[in-house]
Amino acid sequence: MATAIHGSVAHGFERRGELEDALEHLNRADLNHENRSAFVRVYEGLERWAELGQFLSDEADHFEKEEVGQAHVRAARLWQGQLEDPFKATAHWRQALAFEAQRQEAEQA
Repeated sequence: MATAIHGSVAHGFERRGELEDALEHLNRADLNHENRSAFVRVYEGLERWAELGQFLSDEADHFEKEEVGQAHVRAARLWQGQLEDPFKATAHWRQALAFEAQRQEAEQA
C-alpha cells in the first residue's frame, strides 16, 4: 500500500516540475507501467543520461508489450549518443530488431 502512495506522490511532484522529489518517491514506488514511464520522463528532465541508460537497459523488457521495441530503440540511441557505448547500443539495436521481427510474425499469423 505504501509503495502505491509513493507513486501517486511522485506523479504530483513531476506535474509541478519538482523532479528531484519525484525521483525520490519513484525510487520507493512499485515499478508498474505508469511508474516506469515516469522514471524515463524524470531522468530525461534531470538530464541524468547514465541513470536513464541503465534504467532502460534493466527495464526495457518489462514495459508494456507495444512499448518494448521502442524502449530498446530509445536505449540504443542513448548508449550510441550521449553515453558513447557502442557495445551496449548494438545490444539494444539487436533487441529492437528481434522484437519487431517477432511482432510482425505474430501479426501475420
